Amino acid sequence: MLFGRHTETERIGRLVQDAREGRSRVLVLRGEAGIGKTALLRHGADAAREQGMRVLWLRGWAPERHLAFAGLSQLVRSDTRLIDRLPAAQAQALRGAVALGPTRPAADRFGVCAATLSLLAELAGERPLLVAVDDMHDVDPASAEALAFAARRLLAEDLGMLVTARPDPAVDSLTVALPVLEVTALAEPAVGELVADRTGVRPHKDVRHRLALGSAGNPMALIELVKGLTGPQLSGRDPLPRSLPARVAAAAGDALPGGREAPARDLRVAADALVGGAGPRAATAAGPGRAEFSGRVELFTGHPALARRFVFQAAEELCDTHPRRSSELFADAAMASLLSGDPAAAFDAAARAEKPSDGARPPAAPVTGLIRGITLLHLADGSGQLLGRRTVRTLLDRLRAAGALGMLPFALYVSSYADVFTGRTEAARATAAEAVELAASTGNEFWQYLSLSALAHVEAVRGKAELCREHGQRALALKRAGTDYPRDASEALGLLELSIGDYPEALRRFRGGAMSTPVAGPDGLLDGDFDAMEARIRSGLPLSEGARASLAEHAGQGRLPLRAAIALRLRGLAAGKGAEDCFEQALALHAEVPCPLETARTRLVYGERLRRAGRRARAREQLRSALDGFERVGAEVWAERCHRELTATGETVRARSAPPGAGDLTPQEFQVAQSVVRGATNKQAASALFLSPKTVEFHLGNVYRKLGVRNRTELSHRYPGLRD
Repeated sequence: MLFGRHTETERIGRLVQDAREGRSRVLVLRGEAGIGKTALLRHGADAAREQGMRVLWLRGWAPERHLAFAGLSQLVRSDTRLIDRLPAAQAQALRGAVALGPTRPAADRFGVCAATLSLLAELAGERPLLVAVDDMHDVDPASAEALAFAARRLLAEDLGMLVTARPDPAVDSLTVALPVLEVTALAEPAVGELVADRTGVRPHKDVRHRLALGSAGNPMALIELVKGLTGPQLSGRDPLPRSLPARVAAAAGDALPGGREAPARDLRVAADALVGGAGPRAATAAGPGRAEFSGRVELFTGHPALARRFVFQAAEELCDTHPRRSSELFADAAMASLLSGDPAAAFDAAARAEKPSDGARPPAAPVTGLIRGITLLHLADGSGQLLGRRTVRTLLDRLRAAGALGMLPFALYVSSYADVFTGRTEAARATAAEAVELAASTGNEFWQYLSLSALAHVEAVRGKAELCREHGQRALALKRAGTDYPRDASEALGLLELSIGDYPEALRRFRGGAMSTPVAGPDGLLDGDFDAMEARIRSGLPLSEGARASLAEHAGQGRLPLRAAIALRLRGLAAGKGAEDCFEQALALHAEVPCPLETARTRLVYGERLRRAGRRARAREQLRSALDGFERVGAEVWAERCHRELTATGETVRARSAPPGAGDLTPQEFQVAQSVVRGATNKQAASALFLSPKTVEFHLGNVYRKLGVRNRTELSHRYPGLRD
C-alpha cells in the first residue's frame, strides 16, 4: 500500500487510462534513492494489468551499465518474433545490437533508436502496452538513448512508458523534453501511516515527528529506522534511543528490497536529514586514434575553418597510398568548406571525393552528393539548380531509407536551405524542425547549432519574429569560446531585422556574427555579406571600399547569375543615376536562376525606387510581382512592406482570403502529407520519418481536417505541390 502519494498515483492512473485508449503517454518519476519510485512503478504496472495491458519491464543494473544495449536486450529478447516486421535496415540494426545477428557499426546506434520505436509500436498494436523502466540512471547509455528517442515520438499508440530515475545529468539530458514528476519526501501524516502499516503500532505524534526528521521523509530510510524499535517506544511510553539517526546510517549498507545492493553513500542519514550522493561515474571518452582524424574532430566540434586545413592536407597525403581513406577525407573537406563559407571549394572537394584514385565506389557518396546539390543551387544556372534540388532530395530519401540518423541532421540542414532557396518555405520549416529534433538525439552541439540556425532562417523568411529570435538565441547559446561556427544564426537574426526595417539592429546582428568568427578582420567578412551591405545602405551609411569592390566583382560574374543579380540590386539601391539599368540587368539574371524570395526582393527595391522617382505606373508593375512572390513563399513581413509601397502608389490592395493550405499544418503534419502525396503507405511514411504508423495515421487525420479533404486521392489532386 502507498501512503501520501495521491498526486503521483493520480498521474500514473491517467497515463495508464490514456495509453489504454490510444493516447500515448510518458512519465519520468525522479527522486533520490529510497524515496519510493519503484513502489510507484509497481503500482502503475498493477493498474495496467488490471486493465488488460501487457507490461514489459526493463531494470537498470549498475554492473551492466557499460555493456552497450544490455538494457534494451531485456525488452527485445522478451519477444523476438516481431523483429521481422520492422523495416529491413532497422531489423538488422536491432539484431546486431542485442546479439541476435551480425554486429553492426557503432554509428548504427541511431538505426537501433528507430528500430526501438518501431518494435514498441508493433507490440502495442497487438495489445495495449506499458513499458516500465526502473532505475534509468543504471541503464547503459545506448539503451537509454534508444528508449528516450522512442518516448519522444509516442503520440497515438496504445502505449505508455513509466520511467524511474535518480537525479543524474546524463538521464536529465535525455529526458529534457519528457514529462517529469519529482517524487519528494513523505509528509508527516504519511510517515505515521507507513509506520503503523509496517509495525502495527500508530506512533505518538512526537515520535512521528522525530521519525520524519530522522528519515527526511524517505520511506526506505524510515523502514530501516523503525527496525528494532519496540511498540512502547513507538507509542511514546518508552523513550527513543538517543542515537536514532546513527541506526539509519548503520543500516545504509543493508540490501534493498528485491536483492539490489544499496551503497552506503545512497542512504547516509544525518541527525536531521537524509543525504544521498551519487558516486563518480566512469568517463567514457575516446580520442581519435590516428593523426588524420584531427580534422574530423575539429569539424564535428565546431571548428570547420581549422578542420578544412587539416583534412585537406591529410587527404592529399593519402591520395596515392590509401585512396578510399583519402576520399572520405575529401568529403570532410567539402563539408568543412561549405560550413566555413566557401561553396566553390566545397564543390571542388566533393568532386575529388567522388573519384577515388583506385576507381572504387566512393565511401562518402551521400555527404558529397548533398554538398554538390546545395552548391549547385547557389552557383549554377536554372538547369543546374534543378539538378541540385533533385540531388538533395534523392540523397535525403536514401538516408531516411537507411535509417542513417547520424547523418540526417546535416542532410536536413542542407535540405532546409535548399527548400528556402527554391521557394518551398513550408517544406523548409518542416525539414528544419525535424533536423532540430534529430540533432538533439545525437548529442552533438554543432549539429544542434546548425539545425536551430536553419530553423531561425526559415522563420526569418516567414516573418515570425518571436520564433526566429527564440531559435536564433538557442543556437547562439551553443557557441563555445574559440569555435568558428558558421554565422548562420546571426545571419538569420540579421535578416529578420532587415525585413522588419530595423537596419541598425540588423547591422548589429551581422557585425556580431562577423566578430565571433576567429579570423583576422571581421570587416572583410561584412564586405562580402550582401544582407549586411543592404542594411548599411538603408541606414544611410557609405559602403566601404572593400564592399564596393566586392559588388563590382560579383556584378560582373555571369557564371554565378544569382550572386550577380543580388550584387546588381545592391548597386542599384546605392546608386543615383543608372539605378534602373542595374535593376533591369538583375531581373534578367534572376530569370536564369529561379529563387523566388531574392527575385521578389529585387522587384521590391526596384518598385520603391520607381515610386520615389514619381513613376507610379511602372512601380506598380514591379510591386505587384514582388507582392505575388512574397505571398507565394509565405514571407509575411516582406509582403506587408510591399503592400505598404503599393498603397503609397495610390493602388487599393485587397487582402487575399487565403484558402486552407499547407501553411496551416504543423511541421510534422506537413511531412506526413508530403510522404502520402508521394505515394507512401502509412508504414513507409512512419519508417522514413521515424514515427509509428499510428502516429502517421493521427497526423494524416489532422491533415484531412485542416485542408478539407477526405482521402489520399483528393489530397494528391488538390495539393499536387506537395510532391515537389
